[in-house]
Amino acid sequence: MARGVHEELPPGAVSTGSVNTTGHVDIYRNGDLPRRPFYCLAKVAAHGNADATHDTLETTLESETLKLNADCLLLTAENVTNDGTIGSYGGGLFSSTQIKRPHLYGVACKYSQVKLGINQDKDHVVSYVSDGSPAATAGIVEGDKILAINGVSIASSPFVTETEVSTKKPGDTVTIEFLNKSGKKERKVITLSGS
Repeated sequence: MARGVHEELPPGAVSTGSVNTTGHVDIYRNGDLPRRPFYCLAKVAAHGNADATHDTLETTLESETLKLNADCLLLTAENVTNDGTIGSYGGGLFSSTQIKRPHLYGVACKYSQVKLGINQDKDHVVSYVSDGSPAATAGIVEGDKILAINGVSIASSPFVTETEVSTKKPGDTVTIEFLNKSGKKERKVITLSGS
């Protein structure tokens, strides 16, 4: 048996995506990622009792992910803790043997309806622009450094791209502020296309 829990991430609060009516969640293991654009809704965890197996934990995470209307689950970590129980008798305390409890962790995600068409490195410098993407059409090129999206500083949160782009619908517009390769600040209004 296992108990599932989740902690919502900022994109979850602004998500307006479709509801998962399939009852199915795509599960990505061993560092694999979806080929489609996605954004993270919540951290999820499954905490098992001494009899829980990896399959039990994974099924619990899948169930927790479905509660969030997510489309996919990225498995991120697992561990086992040694827990003991303490009881009392006649005014004294006793400790029982150690119980091994397995834990499995992941991130519940939703597939994005839109794509911007860029990849950024850890410093928010554009490392790739997809041909024909909304970003390419707007003139964003590799080497540009993203500063803000819709007026929200990209450095203010690790979820700015998700909250300001990935949760939108095709046809919505976003305003991207960036430093071009020569260091000049630019602003572009981009109409998002379907993913």
